[in-house]
Amino acid sequence: FLVDSPYSGIGIVGAIAYYSPKLALHAVGGSFSGCLVGLACGADPSDVSFGLWGYNSALSSMAVAAFFVETRSSIVLSASSAVVSGALFGSMSTFFATSGLPCLTLPFCTVASAGMLLDGLFGLKLADVPHSPEKN
Repeated sequence: FLVDSPYSGIGIVGAIAYYSPKLALHAVGGSFSGCLVGLACGADPSDVSFGLWGYNSALSSMAVAAFFVETRSSIVLSASSAVVSGALFGSMSTFFATSGLPCLTLPFCTVASAGMLLDGLFGLKLADVPHSPEKN
């Protein structure tokens, strides 16, 4: 999660888990997926271990968990969003690097916005009051 200390990362995941254990699982799973995408794309391992490849993926996975009612379809969407967000981070990073700019959370924003358009399709349903996977 873009922190140079494993203790800070554990603290962040712990705080998310305190709020919602399922949301923490989505965060860790999404981050792991993004890291795998980064390694598969040949990213610099130090960038992957620093969290650059997992951050947007974790956010995308958590967004699906927080905004959609939990179903098999939403879990598939969560995992897919993490992978697509990781791949998009790789391509956007390369594109923005030509201008000397970071892509920041643009991959997450793009994937999460597109995901919200899937409401009503494939058995997906947006939560009436988005909160956490336990309360949706």
